[in-house]
Amino acid sequence: MEMSQLRRITLVSGILLAGFGIDQVTKQFAISSLRGKMPLAYFWNFFRFEYAENQGAFLSLGAGLSEGARFWLLTFGVAVFLVLFLFYIVIDQKLGFADLICYALVISGGASNLFDRAFRPQGRVIDFMNVGIGNLRTGIFNVADVYITTGILLLMGRYFYQEFYLRRNNEIK
Repeated sequence: MEMSQLRRITLVSGILLAGFGIDQVTKQFAISSLRGKMPLAYFWNFFRFEYAENQGAFLSLGAGLSEGARFWLLTFGVAVFLVLFLFYIVIDQKLGFADLICYALVISGGASNLFDRAFRPQGRVIDFMNVGIGNLRTGIFNVADVYITTGILLLMGRYFYQEFYLRRNNEIK
């Protein structure tokens, strides 16, 4: 059953607004509660909350680029990509409900981090979460990064399920 254009726009808009709002609220909380303070550790240091500002992209990729290069690549380039991607998912009637949600999560996280890049000093994204055991830890990330990662992992899981399970069992031609 295909979703109407209005239902697609409503679903995507809801996910974008909720995701953006939650991420920005948690970033404000990190600024007011964690900036300038020692990291907070929970569950034997598995979860750690510590304030960081990231000039680069995922895991600080691109942080060493010049300010102009960061603007064109990480602000302007990402903005163009997100607008085109949003347009695509809203008009592509072949996208199913689950794929639409996954793509909307990726766009929501990207839009919130883009907002930081565009409106915070020096285009820095606020990060504040870290997980791991001992010295084996993730980089510091934020809620928007969780949305992006979740959307991508769910899409990959759906793809592999379709390719390796359904095709193997001749359920998709």
